[in-house]
Amino acid sequence: MTRALIAVAALALSVAACNGAFRFDDTARDGGGGTSGTGGAGSTSCPSGSCGWETRACDGGSCSLSCPPATTCVGTCGVSCSADCGPNSHCALMTGRSGSVSCDEGANCTFVLGESGSADCARNSTCSVRCSDDCSLECDAAASCQLQCGAGPSMAVSGHASCSL
Repeated sequence: MTRALIAVAALALSVAACNGAFRFDDTARDGGGGTSGTGGAGSTSCPSGSCGWETRACDGGSCSLSCPPATTCVGTCGVSCSADCGPNSHCALMTGRSGSVSCDEGANCTFVLGESGSADCARNSTCSVRCSDDCSLECDAAASCQLQCGAGPSMAVSGHASCSL
C-alpha cells in the first residue's frame, strides 16, 4: 500500500503543476450540523479525519465527496465513501473498503480502490484505477481506462472489468 500512496502523492504533485490548484474540504459537518473546520480526527462526522474534497454528506465515516468542474482534487476517504470527479477536473483519490467513485466527462482521474470498491468512468474521461483487493470498473467505450489489480501490470480496458484478488 505504501507504493500506492507514493504513486498518488506523485500524481498529485504532477497534476498540481498543470493548474496549481489543490482543493480540500474547508467546512466538514460535525455531529451537530454546524461546521468544524477540516473534519479532523475526533470529529464525529469524519472520525478518521480523512474526508477531503467538498463534502456533500459525511455521516459516521461514510462520506459523499465532490470535486467541482475544472478543479484539482487530491485526497483519501474512508469505508463506503462515494466521490464524483466533476467534468474537466483532475482527481486523485484513495478509498477505503466499498468505496464508489466516478470520473465525469473530460476528467482525468487516478483512483486507488479498497476491497469491494467500484469506479465508473464517463465518455471522454481518462481513468487510471488500481485495486488493492476485489473491485470493479465500468469504462465507457469513449473513455481511456487503465486497470491494475494489486501489484500486477496495468492494462487498458473498456466496458466492464474487475479484479479478483
